[in-house]
Amino acid sequence: MNAHHLKQYRQGPCSKDLTPDERSKMAFHELIVTRLGLSPFEPLIDHLIVKEAKAGRFHQSSCAIALYSNAYTQKAVFPPDHAPFGYINRRAGELFSFGVYRRRDGQLFGSILPLTANLQQIAEFTRDAMSVLPLRGIYVRFLRTPDYAQLVSKFGFAPAKEEPWLKDAPEEDESLSHSRVDLGRIFTSDGKDVEFSPLKRNLRRAANFLDRSRLTYSFVPITADNCHIAWDVIMNHFTMLEARGKLIGSTHHDYVGLLHPDILTLKTVTAYLGMLGKLPISVFISEPNGNNAISGYAGITLRDIDYRTGYHLPAGPKEREAILAPHGSGELLLGSSAIPTYAFIRLFAHFHEQGYRYFFMGGSEHPDIDTWKHRQMGAEKDPTYWAVYIRP
Repeated sequence: MNAHHLKQYRQGPCSKDLTPDERSKMAFHELIVTRLGLSPFEPLIDHLIVKEAKAGRFHQSSCAIALYSNAYTQKAVFPPDHAPFGYINRRAGELFSFGVYRRRDGQLFGSILPLTANLQQIAEFTRDAMSVLPLRGIYVRFLRTPDYAQLVSKFGFAPAKEEPWLKDAPEEDESLSHSRVDLGRIFTSDGKDVEFSPLKRNLRRAANFLDRSRLTYSFVPITADNCHIAWDVIMNHFTMLEARGKLIGSTHHDYVGLLHPDILTLKTVTAYLGMLGKLPISVFISEPNGNNAISGYAGITLRDIDYRTGYHLPAGPKEREAILAPHGSGELLLGSSAIPTYAFIRLFAHFHEQGYRYFFMGGSEHPDIDTWKHRQMGAEKDPTYWAVYIRP
């Protein structure tokens, strides 16, 4: 599958060539643009105003908009060819992105990702959008505690938990809090060694595994020529989550926007495939947020042992025997479970060398991921919240 080969709408919203679903999405598009005055987010142009809004917060980036306001997710009810990254309010001092999505129960909700807009502006837009669009309500996400409290106490919003987006994750990946790693705390002062004990232990385990397996781990930039490989890694990751019963909210569709050429070609975006020998097992897509911080919007490393061992050993029987003979097959795999953590260590070291102090790891929908970030990666909680306005 090529994530970018998407069907084009060549006619207007009433064209007989459109399916009922496509016609409905075009109708939403027309209302959002003509009645609400928003414009489709265009990364190659709008990254300049996003840059001005960056103040060290996870959601203040073009990648965040591409991930959280995108039209590629199956939940979106607006057209991916007209507004692949959702919509943006470009008016000075009122910068936010917007999209409309269908909740699992079929109800339609708007989603506001505030960048610089103040609470009064958000409340006014919410009332306007509710009068124009057939929505059950509008969520505002990435709110610090003071802003969250004011929206609830002064502007008629409610806690998202009263109208949860998902039963098991009422605030999606903010349900278990976003996480921030202080790179200065996990590396020694000279930046040459890992100082945080759990990371140091996993670094040794992974290094031993790589040595026994005669493998290396390296980064390769993601480009238009190999983005289909990144897409395969993402697909495999979510297939694994589904098989293990850990698929709560996000799906592979949510990541299509991050692999769009308009995102990958931004000079501020760093996108890597992580290679175990010649086998692609990781996808990392990051962007700076200002104030010495950078965030990861895709941070995936495949954990399936069968996937790794099925491909990384040499095909010839003599070559395989030379590697396996000194060890039992179980011994050979010792430390392989540390590779996902090792991949992040390599990424942290790369950004630490570039002068970044903080790395935002994003939020979590599943407690296992949240626990791993804090216990194994040294991440600190960086909580944000959702508020929701419900149609009276």
